[in-house]
Amino acid sequence: MAVPGIETETLSSAGRHATDWFKVSNQHYIKYEGKKIREEQITETADNLYVTCDMWRVPPFSCFSWSPKGKQLVVGDSNGALTQYKPDLKAVKVLPAPSLGGNPVAVVNVVWLSNYQFAAVYQDKLNSMEKPCLLIVNAPKTSDVTFVNYEDICYSSGETRSPQFYLIHQPSWNVLLAASANSMELGVLGLASDQVSWMQWVLEDASRAELPLNSATREETYPVGVGLDTSTQHELPWGEGGWKKGKT
Repeated sequence: MAVPGIETETLSSAGRHATDWFKVSNQHYIKYEGKKIREEQITETADNLYVTCDMWRVPPFSCFSWSPKGKQLVVGDSNGALTQYKPDLKAVKVLPAPSLGGNPVAVVNVVWLSNYQFAAVYQDKLNSMEKPCLLIVNAPKTSDVTFVNYEDICYSSGETRSPQFYLIHQPSWNVLLAASANSMELGVLGLASDQVSWMQWVLEDASRAELPLNSATREETYPVGVGLDTSTQHELPWGEGGWKKGKT
């Protein structure tokens, strides 16, 4: 008997006793263990076996980031959770989703800042009009997880693209850079002197990093990614009438 949607596997009656996973559609898989597996969720005809609902689903991971030392990684998912994994993919800790307006959220992007601190962008799953929010997630070893909400530091305005944020943590400068798929402006958070708190930098027009207008239409342009190049050196205006040579 054939299972619709399976291109590489054709199951005979004997094949139904296999213990392998079989792909039915994009994120749907079925597994046969013995002669029965949740028979109430399949419909069988004389010639075909039709799956009528999910029997197993791929974990809804959406983004990940390595720890600063590269010994673990944190994975964000569409249920709003952050899960820490060892390199062998053994889960060691799960950080729950924050409460943002009472609606469920999904993790859009995450970066691991320090041992017990992360920066994550969350999106409301029910209200598409809500802008994504950048949160600092503090997860001390012996106390509860706390969240600090900085809202949308890129001031996203476009609505033609799905929400996406690109994050760069530059620890040597103690800054976190954020770009939005629906904003021409780069947002910046700076680490405070206590080495725990973060502050949003409000930069002057001449000091902000932002994308240029489209030369033909004079409309805003938005990023499809972001990178930081520290290989060039220029003299920068610094203080009152001074100049300082530094990497940009």
